[in-house]
Amino acid sequence: MKLIDDKMIEDIIDSLGLRFLSVEKRNEILTMTLELISKRASIRIIESLNDVEVGEFSNIPKNEFEKIEDFLILKNPNAKTIFEEELAKTKNDILSSKINLSNNEQ
Repeated sequence: MKLIDDKMIEDIIDSLGLRFLSVEKRNEILTMTLELISKRASIRIIESLNDVEVGEFSNIPKNEFEKIEDFLILKNPNAKTIFEEELAKTKNDILSSKINLSNNEQ
C-alpha cells in the first residue's frame, strides 16, 4: 500500500495496545481500523473532486486497491498527508472511546 505504510500500521498496533491481543483479534481490529481510516481519508479527497472525477472513481472496482490508491494520489498530491491525518484522528477517537471497534455494545 502506498497510502498506508508499515510504519503507520505499527503505530496503530502500538498506540491501541493491540500487541497484547491474540493474532486473530489483533488482525480483526487492525483491519477494521485501516478500513475506517481509508474511508475517512477517501471521503475527504473525493469531496474535492468534480463530477467527472467522481464518476471515474466510481468506475474503479472496490477490490482494486492499487488502482484506487493511484487514482487518489493522482487527484490529490497530498493524499498521503490526508491519510496520516485521518490515522491520528481515528486513533484519538478510538482512544477517547468515540468509536467502539468491538462487537460488544456498551
